Amino acid sequence: MTRRVNSTWNNLVRSIYPEFAIHPSREPTQEGEETWRATFSQDKENAHATIRHQREHTDTDSLHEASNVLNIFQTYTATLNILVEAMNTLHGRTPPWSLVDDDLRWKLLGSDTHANTLYSALSRHTLRPTPYAAQDLPSQIWEHIAATPRTTKVLVLADWILNTLIKFNHCCPSAILTLHDSLRVLTAGRVPCKKEKQDWSYTQRTASLVSMNLR
Repeated sequence: MTRRVNSTWNNLVRSIYPEFAIHPSREPTQEGEETWRATFSQDKENAHATIRHQREHTDTDSLHEASNVLNIFQTYTATLNILVEAMNTLHGRTPPWSLVDDDLRWKLLGSDTHANTLYSALSRHTLRPTPYAAQDLPSQIWEHIAATPRTTKVLVLADWILNTLIKFNHCCPSAILTLHDSLRVLTAGRVPCKKEKQDWSYTQRTASLVSMNLR
């Protein structure tokens, strides 16, 4: 039953995101298929251009631009390259929440909603082989041990997500399990006595976020 449900979701996602595969049931005409791909490719290019523009122009309102980047983030939840670039920009455009005025503005913009978006991305790309597959921690730990090209991007994305989440105040207790499981994957399941320097960095940031979500 579970496998059938996961297969259904995977097939749906592949029909939306061709970079994962083309579902056999999608049989448009060749001309229609090429038009669809061209449109999708152009949309992704526009997203990249928007992200770069907002990263390079620092004279505009940071929180407003951060909100715009989050909208792109929510649109391309399965496109790892866009997410990494978006998170890079989002981190730079997110002021520290310790500033009282910005803390209030973050609350007005829905900081918990934004945080949930980032935690969802962390779960989709850290705990699963593809963004819409079922969680599979053992396989993801092994993939990080093997250090595949995908895990290199996932580590960069996770870095930006953790660093950005720490910058603004939020409370999402439901994200604590995601943080716990993500830490296991990002550290490739290494026990404390075998953890490397980067592993302890992930551990420290995860502990800070768990503490924030327990307030």
